[in-house]
Amino acid sequence: MARTRQDILDDLFNLKIKRGYTEYQLKEYLMSPPYNYSLRNVQLYLKLLREHILEVVKVDKEMALLETIEQLKRIWSSLINQGDHRLALEYKKEISKLEGLYETQKIDITSNGQTIIPPVINLIIKDNNNLING
Repeated sequence: MARTRQDILDDLFNLKIKRGYTEYQLKEYLMSPPYNYSLRNVQLYLKLLREHILEVVKVDKEMALLETIEQLKRIWSSLINQGDHRLALEYKKEISKLEGLYETQKIDITSNGQTIIPPVINLIIKDNNNLING
């Protein structure tokens, strides 16, 4: 039974994602029996695998974002029904951020707007004869 290109890509995907094979190991896998592919065919399959992985990851990120937004909207709706408008407003802000309605604000919590570089402190050390060293 001949294997289709998609079958081979599925095998490579499982080896790469689930078993953690490196590209070198995948190349060795494709160049050994039962495949015995040439380097040109191996490079083609590795390119197709990279594209397939990017497709899967892109779809998963989008789906995860949509699921998160829907979950936050359900919580927001229940907070409105319970009368907790202050917390509902916070949820609405988070939903708006995730939907990209406005840019996130950068808040400096480490230095209160002051420069982080400390000022230079000069120490004057006198020896026993009250002479300044340094």
